[in-house]
Amino acid sequence: MNAFKKIFRGLFRRRRLKSIPINSITVPETPDVPSGDSGLDALAASISRNGLLSPLIVRKNGRVYELICGRRRFRAAKMCGLKRVPCSITGADDGECAVMRLSEDLHRRTPDFLEVALGLQELVSQRGFSIEEAALCTGLTQAQVTGKLRTLLLPLHMLLAIRDSGLTERHALALLRISSQEIREAALCEMAYNDMGPEAAEKYVDKLLRIRTPQEVPGQRPLYIVKDVRMFLNSISHGMDMMQGGGIDAECIREDSDNCIKLTIRIPQTAPKERQKAG
Repeated sequence: MNAFKKIFRGLFRRRRLKSIPINSITVPETPDVPSGDSGLDALAASISRNGLLSPLIVRKNGRVYELICGRRRFRAAKMCGLKRVPCSITGADDGECAVMRLSEDLHRRTPDFLEVALGLQELVSQRGFSIEEAALCTGLTQAQVTGKLRTLLLPLHMLLAIRDSGLTERHALALLRISSQEIREAALCEMAYNDMGPEAAEKYVDKLLRIRTPQEVPGQRPLYIVKDVRMFLNSISHGMDMMQGGGIDAECIREDSDNCIKLTIRIPQTAPKERQKAG
């Protein structure tokens, strides 16, 4: 309870309001998870018309300021070309700042379950909070905290696909009941393709788990038809971006027809430095 009281003393500590150059604000490193926020353009348009009505929360870090709360507003303000932004300066420590960031995620109108789970993981794994303390700080129950942390047992590419397909934490927890990664991915595609709600997804997983495994029925293999290939195409696109970012002149040509998608991938056999030496 002492840690809990200390955190909330920091959250309500007096802050100073100041107009700060946007280029002097740094964003702390976070896990490499692409944003799923589709409303950023609308927010930028609103800020362009009306200005930044709610200040960012920052803390002094040497000659610059570290962004604590307001990541969406910060990105939108940069998008519409603001040079200076109103900021509330706090003296909170690392643990208090982690709670403030997570609280911001939890109180969004449509919170991103993946960002919330990663925020809880930071509190528990990096800041030394117990499950009970994390629950007290966020207003969640201990069971909710445990469930959100369990979703992170899934691979990152699946978590991103769940979020980007409009599925939820309950879908992720249902998929965790499946031990085979191959079957999990096929089940996720089925859920996304059929736009299953959480209850329908849980019943679907129940049905899958009642099917005998290949080990129990020798000579038989279950057949899974993956109707949605978006995860595969996204993986290819991500791989191409990584190669091109590393200076490899790779390209992927896509041709769509009525009954198939044809991908032609070209990757040079000579590395960039070797090509320069050869020239």
